[in-house]
Amino acid sequence: WLATCIVTMPTTGSSSRCSTYLKARERESGDFALASASCPLEIIESTIAQASVVLGGLAPVPHRAREVEEYLRGKWSSEINPAHAGSLALPNATPMTDNGYKLVLARNLVKRAVGRMLGG
Repeated sequence: WLATCIVTMPTTGSSSRCSTYLKARERESGDFALASASCPLEIIESTIAQASVVLGGLAPVPHRAREVEEYLRGKWSSEINPAHAGSLALPNATPMTDNGYKLVLARNLVKRAVGRMLGG
């Protein structure tokens, strides 16, 4: 099951802030996330001015996907490939026994979150 929340907050002029949170879980309601992704963006004139990508459910603390943030920041929204953004999440992660599927989940959540934020 996949839970989704997208919030868009228009600001002045051609600037907007938007955020999405995606959560993958086993059951439909009331279950902990197997993996989650939060992706708030600030877009000014179709350019990503600020990006923050945070992954949850993978470790005892949330993980900031800085490689994805660097890829997004400063680019025109039309230049961004969501699949590539997802591939940058957790580039050096080494999963423990029996939880490698969480890396795949997290990368796909980032891909979906970025795609949804950019209107795809």
